Amino acid sequence: MQISTKGRYGLRAVLELARSSGDKPVSTKEISQKQRITIPYLEQLFFRLKHKGFVKSVRGAQGGYFLAKDPEDISVGDIIECLDGPIEFTDCKATSDGHSTCIGPENCMAISFWDDLKASLNEKLYGTSLADLLDDFKKKKMRMKEGIETEA
Repeated sequence: MQISTKGRYGLRAVLELARSSGDKPVSTKEISQKQRITIPYLEQLFFRLKHKGFVKSVRGAQGGYFLAKDPEDISVGDIIECLDGPIEFTDCKATSDGHSTCIGPENCMAISFWDDLKASLNEKLYGTSLADLLDDFKKKKMRMKEGIETEA
């Protein structure tokens, strides 16, 4: 299982919005430069994120994007699911064509493991907000800066 490029880049893009936006929208050019994501790809990501109500846009020369909700109210899981769809470890429950490959809970000895694993992952994904990631990033940068200053 691997989070797609859409999910990873989308998370980076909304984190950049959370970090950079204040009273003014952030341009795709600025996000593109800071996060090294092409503008056309950002536009695709923001189209989906806007449709699901996570970002808003402003048109015009001073336009761009901003978060539609507070960073505390958007989880990593929200963004990944918006861009990649539901996260599953196995296709034993249902496949993309709607057919189940499950042999049935009465015969599957691993079903509780898969259910527990999914619950643990969802707890981490949906229990971690954009604000949490920004706080962690700021703390990490401060520790790095302090480490450099104390070594000099």
